[in-house]
Amino acid sequence: MDDRPDNIPKERRRTPRVFGTLVDYSLKGDKAVSKNAFIKDIGMYGVCIYIPESVEKEDVISLNIFLYEDDQPVKAKGKIVWREPGGYLGYNNVGIEFTEISEEDRQVLSGYIKENYKGN
Repeated sequence: MDDRPDNIPKERRRTPRVFGTLVDYSLKGDKAVSKNAFIKDIGMYGVCIYIPESVEKEDVISLNIFLYEDDQPVKAKGKIVWREPGGYLGYNNVGIEFTEISEEDRQVLSGYIKENYKGN
């Protein structure tokens, strides 16, 4: 049984999410320009980031996710599944579902989540 009040929606995530660090990203068609963003949270199937520009649902995005300071980034591609304009410091809050990620990078991400998950 869920003890949440009726006005708080039930969690829809398939796996736990943890706070992230930094990500470099580029939007499809903008490959020459890589930009930096902050990660709000990250899970096995996606990530939420803060970005300055406006994006549309279904836009394709390439990501280099820096989980550990000295290691290579986790590389992934994804699609925008939701967006919330004017979030943190006026940046757009963007939810991204991973569409491509190597098995090796998925294992690195899994390890990061296990190390950093604090529970509810």
